[in-house]
Amino acid sequence: MEQPICRRGQIIGVKKEKLEEYLRLHRNIPEDIHAMLLEAGYQKLEIFVQELPNGDCYLFQYNEQVPGNEAALDNDRYREWLRITGECQAPLPNETFWKDMDCAFTLHP
Repeated sequence: MEQPICRRGQIIGVKKEKLEEYLRLHRNIPEDIHAMLLEAGYQKLEIFVQELPNGDCYLFQYNEQVPGNEAALDNDRYREWLRITGECQAPLPNETFWKDMDCAFTLHP
């Protein structure tokens, strides 16, 4: 039986002065990190960036993951990737990392 895909939207701030670095890191994602995400069951992972009229910048992530192999990300190399990219991020108030968003609508064929 095929496992259901977990779909998730998330949000986090990004430091304006670190935005270009964050984009560069993801445009040049290391092959081992890419492989780990696939091994962990990610089928789709997209990060969008938006600067709001007040100047604040936010990252919006959408991902689809087949759960069950999250342990593929439980290693020092992936934690280092999170540390490096995390230096560019600015979590929302009362958060320490990406904040899950509620799904408001899903279009089904």
